[in-house]
Amino acid sequence: MVTPPDAQTAVHDVQIAGAKVLPAVGGMVATDFTLNEMVALCTLLYIALQAAYLLWKWRREATRPDRGNDE
Repeated sequence: MVTPPDAQTAVHDVQIAGAKVLPAVGGMVATDFTLNEMVALCTLLYIALQAAYLLWKWRREATRPDRGNDE
């Protein structure tokens, strides 16, 4: 049976979308986390990264000499 080009394109698109989702779904299955736990974990990781960046930025600003302040 020969499929029309539109059907072949649709099947290809579904396969590509499935391949993109596979790592996330595989990680959830492998770690046995629920979706709520994954969202909470990602949120905590994001907050920790933001805090680390701000601390680094503030420390860098505090330790470098002032530039361009001719007052």
